[in-house]
Amino acid sequence: MITNTSLLSRTIPVCLALTPIGLLFGILAGQQNLDHYEVLLLSIFGFSGSGQFALLSFYQNNFVDIGYLTAFLLILSMNVRYIPMTLISTPKDIKLSLKIFYGHILSDESFATERYTDTYHDHLKIRLYIFFAWVISTLAGQILSSYIPDYILSYLNVSFPISAILFTLSFINIKLKTTKKNIKVIFVLFLVTTLSFFIFGERFFWIPAILTNYIIFRKFK
Repeated sequence: MITNTSLLSRTIPVCLALTPIGLLFGILAGQQNLDHYEVLLLSIFGFSGSGQFALLSFYQNNFVDIGYLTAFLLILSMNVRYIPMTLISTPKDIKLSLKIFYGHILSDESFATERYTDTYHDHLKIRLYIFFAWVISTLAGQILSSYIPDYILSYLNVSFPISAILFTLSFINIKLKTTKKNIKVIFVLFLVTTLSFFIFGERFFWIPAILTNYIIFRKFK
């Protein structure tokens, strides 16, 4: 069993990197006249950073240019990656209600922080820490929105911290899981992802890449 101190030492840097993104979302939502309880409910029940930002963009245009159905399908496609991620990481011997909750609070950041040596309860704690960090930061951003001038937002570049830490966590996880036995599989997965990028482009490559990686990983892990 991993100690709480060890889990916190791995998770707190991720939460700190995620906080500016959550603050920005809350600020933008507040500037579009979303109330604090609306931001809170959206972050709790629609927990998805990229999906929430996309929804905010569609909301700003009143869904006129894209329509509700198209907006729904686009946001769904952006988050389809969580299906194989959930299937890989969710224990089979837990109740359905717990599986749904366990999958709901999954994020890219928590998935990159978790390790195979962790228990189910360790994974649950990591996901809850990151989940609450996101919810609290988005709510804080909404509260701050009325005090921040619009022109300041143009100077913010909050995407770099979370991108950097996701890259670092992914690299550490790959390094920890790399053995002589599976190094060929990891190399194949890298090639599949690279090929998907050139075939489908930077916006859509991750959908076929993740599905293909999931199938290969499940077969040869």
